[in-house]
Amino acid sequence: MDDNMPGTTEFASVVAKLHESTESPNGMFGFHIRTFGGDFPVNTSWAATWEEFFTRLMRDTMEKERAVQGPNDELDRLSPLILNHVIPRLLRPMESNGRKVKPVLLHGDLWHGNVAVDADTKEPVLYDPYEFAPWRAARYRTNRCHVQEYFKILDGKITEPMEDQDDRHALYAMRNNLMVSSSWVANKQTRQLSHVT
Repeated sequence: MDDNMPGTTEFASVVAKLHESTESPNGMFGFHIRTFGGDFPVNTSWAATWEEFFTRLMRDTMEKERAVQGPNDELDRLSPLILNHVIPRLLRPMESNGRKVKPVLLHGDLWHGNVAVDADTKEPVLYDPYEFAPWRAARYRTNRCHVQEYFKILDGKITEPMEDQDDRHALYAMRNNLMVSSSWVANKQTRQLSHVT
C-alpha cells in the first residue's frame, strides 16, 4: 500500500463506483449489522426514508457529542430545531413530488487518512469504513475539489432539489463535525466547527 493520496479524478471515481454499484437489498436505508464510527456505535436499523434514517443518525450523534463534551447552550437550543424543522425542510423534498432517493452503501468515514494507492495496481483503495446505506451525497471529510469532481463524474445524477444542495451538505458536515467532536474531546476547536457549519 502506498500512503499517497490518489489523484482527484481517481479518488472521486472509486467513490462514485462504490455508490453506483451497490444497492440496498430491501430498498430501505440502513445496514444489516450495527457498525461503528471509531468508538461510536451507529444505529443502522432499517428506515423507509432517508429523512427518517438521517434524523435518527443526527439525534444519536447530538446525544453522543453532548454526553462526551457536556452541555452547550447554543447546541441544546438548536438541536430540536435542526431535528424537527431543518432536516425535514432539507431532506423531505428529495423524496417528494415523484422524487426517489436510491439507498446505496456509503463508506461512512471517508477522508484522506482512509484512502491510499495500491502499490501494485496503482488503483485507489478505500479502507477503514463504517458502512451504512443512506444515499450517495452524504458529505465526506474531503476537499471541495474531490466533491466537485465526484459531482462531475455523476453527470447530473445529483438528488433534487438542486437549490438545497449546499444547505444539505452543511447539514451533513455538521453531523460529521459533531461526530469528530465526540471522538477528540480535548480538541475544542473541533466542537466549535459543529456550531458554525
